[in-house]
Amino acid sequence: MKRILVSTLAQSKRLRAALDDDWQIDVYMGRVIDLPPHALGIDVAHDFRPTYGATQPRIVNRLRKALQAAEAIYVATTPTLDAEAHAWRLLRLAHVPATTPVMRVTLQALTAAGIRDAFAQPRPLDMQRVEAAETLRAVERLVGYLLTPLARQSLGADVSIGYVTSLALQQIAAQPPAIPTRWGLRAQFETRAGERLEAELITREGRRVTLDRHDKAARLTELLRTAACWVAETAERTVARDAAPLSLAQLITRAPFAPSQTLALATALYERGRITCPLVDDAIVPTDVDGALTGAAKVLFDLIAAEAAPKTETLRGARIRAWWERDQSVWLTFRARERDTPLPALTDLEALHFIDAQAFPIGVPAPLTEAALALALHGQGVADLSTCIEAVSALVKQGDVETQAGRLQLTARAQQISAWLTAYTGDLFADPHAVRVDAIAAGETTRLEVLRPFWARLQSVLATVPRPPRPLLLHPAEV
Repeated sequence: MKRILVSTLAQSKRLRAALDDDWQIDVYMGRVIDLPPHALGIDVAHDFRPTYGATQPRIVNRLRKALQAAEAIYVATTPTLDAEAHAWRLLRLAHVPATTPVMRVTLQALTAAGIRDAFAQPRPLDMQRVEAAETLRAVERLVGYLLTPLARQSLGADVSIGYVTSLALQQIAAQPPAIPTRWGLRAQFETRAGERLEAELITREGRRVTLDRHDKAARLTELLRTAACWVAETAERTVARDAAPLSLAQLITRAPFAPSQTLALATALYERGRITCPLVDDAIVPTDVDGALTGAAKVLFDLIAAEAAPKTETLRGARIRAWWERDQSVWLTFRARERDTPLPALTDLEALHFIDAQAFPIGVPAPLTEAALALALHGQGVADLSTCIEAVSALVKQGDVETQAGRLQLTARAQQISAWLTAYTGDLFADPHAVRVDAIAAGETTRLEVLRPFWARLQSVLATVPRPPRPLLLHPAEV
């Protein structure tokens, strides 16, 4: 009988409903195989060969018996690097006969049609993707197992050093300060009907006005309090937009949730058959619009569905003039646009009442948020975007990172860890030397071509990290 390996009960349930009785489905429930907990598990002298063992022996023994008798094996999981590699580890530990065909089925959508389409296009296991995931696993183990004890001797027993999380800490520490050198001006006005709108100061030609000093904005604000303000002209146009499905990178920046919560909600929607797989940075589209959703799941689904459908938008805007006369006539132009909030109904030459104005910085680096940091790590090619999101979330949960004024900041403990990394690890976590897992998956380099220079750099770090002297122990006869 042909056997299917899946990683969750939700996948198993949906596959059973979509396929006929010729298939036997086995669930292995997550990471049932891993490196040993109390040993390095990486043989650096023999091409960094990993030693894997069963973390859940009952499941592995059951699968071993089932797979050895199978006429063909289909690994049907999400299209992530780790899913590919974990299937390879499981098949290897199960001692599947070399004559048994092993095929990979990537479940982009857990609908009946999506499942049948996936099984109509099986492929062999992609060993380049397996090698990529194995490289990251080896790097994480080498860093964690060898550097963590040294860091704990200096910083305390609760410190843990990981590769991706250390990259994240160093990027937060190195982010440029948010010191603006130029400012724009936004003003708030009110119509006679009491409706408010916001507009930005522009030149006569329609370009944004930039101020070289913050106090100029305050002076303009005071002048505007005595100005006559009115709507100079209004404009409206209808724009037809093609469907532009959100990628995971776009979803975590637009959703009103933390990236880790967004990923968890999207994964739950995927396993309920509502959207395509969100675990890789591909376009995410609805696969089933029927069925009631509530709460945060509905908010996220509605956002995904809205972007995945073509739509027609009516864009509205207005130019506002502010005028006053002293020695000579002076006037300013503002531009109001309908963006996140609708503009009130305006007519040409309608009088407006000035409320207030605020300066906003221009040319300041975008704040490093959880989403921005995960995207930056993914852009370096160190892991799948979902893995980067989880790494940043782990730093937040363990209290190493917090958000202040919209920017990620290191807590006191994390500052100590970052200073220790800077002092003793050199360029191990520097961007030019980042482990490019994506390049291995694409076949541009190999696991050994990445691990050998990384191990050489790590060895030089291990040789320079100071170790506390051993205490002098006296035997009773020597006292």
